[in-house]
Order: sequence, then structure tokens, then C-alpha cells
Amino acid sequence: MTVSLFAALTIGVSSLPDAAGMSLKDILALGVARPDALLVRRLHKVYYGHTQATTLQAEARAAAIRRKHPLRVLEKIENLIASAPNKDTLRALLADTAAEDIPTVAAKHIEKKPKNEYARLTQSPDGWARLTIFTKDPRLLDFANGLPGVTPKSRNKLLDGFKEFVEGATRLAPPRRMVHIVLKLDEMDKITRGEGDDVTIRASDGSVRTGAQLLQEKVAPYFQATIINWRGEPIDNYYGREFTKKAIDMNTAVYLECLTPNCHIPRDRCENDHIVAVNKGGLSVLDNLMPLCRYHNGKKADGDSYWKDDQGRIWFQPAYGDPVLC
Repeated sequence: MTVSLFAALTIGVSSLPDAAGMSLKDILALGVARPDALLVRRLHKVYYGHTQATTLQAEARAAAIRRKHPLRVLEKIENLIASAPNKDTLRALLADTAAEDIPTVAAKHIEKKPKNEYARLTQSPDGWARLTIFTKDPRLLDFANGLPGVTPKSRNKLLDGFKEFVEGATRLAPPRRMVHIVLKLDEMDKITRGEGDDVTIRASDGSVRTGAQLLQEKVAPYFQATIINWRGEPIDNYYGREFTKKAIDMNTAVYLECLTPNCHIPRDRCENDHIVAVNKGGLSVLDNLMPLCRYHNGKKADGDSYWKDDQGRIWFQPAYGDPVLC
């Protein structure tokens, strides 16, 4: 019997019992293409195979028949729920959803895995090395676009520019941060209500930031920004993450070298560090600024810490031992 093309495209879950007891080799022997054979075996196992969630399996099977979903739609469902912890429940839900609405419904019920920034350097035995930086921090774009021969529209010479920079043959160009963003009125309204974390803004250079990050990046580095409602009540507040030049200059007048006891690295070679870290509520203000050399700043990862007492004195707390007055 010859099956028309259109009839073949509508074959759904009711056809899967025909694959019961058949191996992949058996299905291939019938002239079925390997990708289709793998799909049939995968879906047969899902809708008719052994499972502890028999009730949900029956619901999903009945819903797929009722909705007349073809096998390719069932495949899409499996791909969407692949990383979800409650696959059986979601499968029953999506099988009972109109095909065109499945991606939208799935997005509402499947929690996206959060992305974490990282930097990784690997090297193979033959000497080839790979540097991977995964972040949405716009400073990475600043660095890349500041290299010689590199522009936001042309990055073909990225490696050549990087080599020149490492060899000291060039300096980075000033950041070209004039980018174009589009803010809808309702998004601006959300930001001013203190709901900036719910607004996603894409810029012309490809960078993405939330409304809250936009305020933090564009306003707070120069001011302390407070959002108030129509009644004049404060609803959110933003501080800069970077110290102002004035704060650094004033701090330099007091501390001429690394703050760690017995370290005499000159101030100009030190890094501007927070006494109380930003992720612990510390602010980028003069009262929270201290100079640390790169070595001692890195030692904080090993457990060293610094703190300020009620009299404004800064103490160095080594990972092992008693605190020492700076």
C-alpha cells in the first residue's frame, strides 16, 4: 500500500506500537532512514515503554492522539523538556497543547539554567593554546574594540591586535561606549518603579544588560542615584561600582603604599580595593577604599581580610593568626 506524502507527515503516536520489539537494525532493514529510525525508537520508549509514571504516560499518549500531533511535534516536545527535572509532568502538559503554542507554554514551565561567567585557558601538548572568556560584562567588548585594527564591525584582526598589546607594542584605545539602545515607554516606566531587573535591554554593539544594570553603569559611576515615586518616596538606590578619581586622589594623599603591614609597594602600583566587598554590601566610596598591591589583593582568596573598627582604623586579618593594625 502506498502512503501519500501528506498522510506520512501526519503520522502520530498511534503508529508507534508497530515498532514494539523491533531493534534499530530491524527498522533500518525496512528502508527507514537512520534519523527516522532513531526517532521512532526514542518516541516508542517514551510513550509505550516501561516507566514508573504510568498514569502520566497514559495522559501524554491520550493527549497526543487527541491533538493529532505528528511525530516531529512529539520530537520537539522531547527536545524542549530534555533538561527539565519533571519531564513526565511537562510531557503530559505539552502533549495537550496546540503545536504552535508548545514553545511558549514550555518556556513558562521550564526554568532556564543560569549562565555563569568564566575565563578558561587550555593548552594542548603540541603548544596550541585557547583562551575562552564567557561573560556579558561590556568591559570585554571595550578591551577587544580598543585593540589596534579592531572595530565593532570588524574583528578579523583581533588576534594580531592582542599580540601587539601583549608585546607592549601598543596601548588600548579609549573605550568606544557610544552605543545605541532602544527603551520602550513601558520599560522606562518599569525602571523608574524600581523594577529594572525585569527589563532586558540590547545595545547596538551586541551587549545585553538589565534596566537596573543600565542605571548602575551609566549613572551610578558618577553619582549616587535614587529613584523616587510620585509621592516622593525612595524605592531604589544605585551606587557606582568604581571609585571616582577624586576619591582615589584623596586616598592617595593618606596612603602612599600598600596598606598591608610591612608591604612597601608604592601606591601607584597598587589596586583600588574595597574594604567591605561590593557583594557583601560595600560601597565604592572614599570611606571604603584601600590600596592593596596585586599580591595582597590576591591573597584575600586564601582567607586574608581587612576590616575597619569603630574608630576608623583599618585592620589586617591574616588567614591564620591575630589581626594587625594597618
